Amino acid sequence: MKKLLALAALVLACTASMKAQVKVTCNGKEVATNEVVTFYADVDEGDGSGEVLAREPMIVNTGDEAVDLKVTVVIDRKLASENIFSWCGITGSCGEMSTFTETREAPLAPGQSTDMSLHANFKSGNYMTANANVTVMADDQYVTSFVLRYVYADPTGISQVKADNKGLLVNGNTLSYAFGSAAPRTISLYATDGRLVKRAATTAANGTVSLAGLQRGLYLATTGMGSSVKIMVK
Repeated sequence: MKKLLALAALVLACTASMKAQVKVTCNGKEVATNEVVTFYADVDEGDGSGEVLAREPMIVNTGDEAVDLKVTVVIDRKLASENIFSWCGITGSCGEMSTFTETREAPLAPGQSTDMSLHANFKSGNYMTANANVTVMADDQYVTSFVLRYVYADPTGISQVKADNKGLLVNGNTLSYAFGSAAPRTISLYATDGRLVKRAATTAANGTVSLAGLQRGLYLATTGMGSSVKIMVK
């Protein structure tokens, strides 16, 4: 019995050690187990299709030893048949997810990070919320699980969108952004009738976007990387 207890304690200790060594982050903040990370699709001005091209979350090896990373993505079977998701992360190769589950493996050196880069593409007018369940393992030990949620919403329903305000703050006629790290991002502002009224591309971690010239009313600002904020221009 003592040997069994000792073995169980050793397994738990190894698992805890692996969780401490391998972390998942988004916008510079650690993603908790079972956390839902939400991305909002950018809507094309021409054909109305939606897409999310986020690189995050990032998987980071914070330890001093290399690990063999294994990441599994599971999606709804219907989404697989519609070819909504394409995966470019972990191994660096891009391909459509034509099956409901896919696993990718790659070595992760000490201090190295790799991106998920699970992208979503939505046909015009096919409004939906698509989820991807992600499980991360290292050296065949469980590290964490989380959900990536992709929202392609009818722009005319902006007033119903729940804003999470991560990294975005409105002060008067200025929209300020502050993310955990520098990365390519596109900040898009939508009116309640679905019109894209402003778009600003940035690679900086911090900065501002002027709201001057916008008519009074409610707007939605998104980064396509899990951040959104409702804006009331007065």
